[in-house]
Amino acid sequence: MSVPFYLYEVIEKIVSRQQEIEADNFSLKNAEEGQKQSLKSALLQLFFKNKCDFVIDRWYSAVKNHHPTLVERIDNIERLGSYEHPSFENEGTGGTHERLSNSMV
Repeated sequence: MSVPFYLYEVIEKIVSRQQEIEADNFSLKNAEEGQKQSLKSALLQLFFKNKCDFVIDRWYSAVKNHHPTLVERIDNIERLGSYEHPSFENEGTGGTHERLSNSMV
């Protein structure tokens, strides 16, 4: 694979990941309170149903994946003021990664 083609692929994936985050942001900004909860729940359901890899290095994902990781998307949702899922309340202070790990046990 040539260097220009590889750089094009990396840029394409970065743009695609940014567009996914922007789509989540748009959904959250235009949703009513009950619908905001649904986005996070839907992402979690898709994650478990599709049996996605849970631990993905952020740099590897940035170069190889067209979509942000589940952790990145949930962090973004929480940053924008969405709700805290009841099963994750009082689960320590390790962030989304720890809360998701605890929910899988």
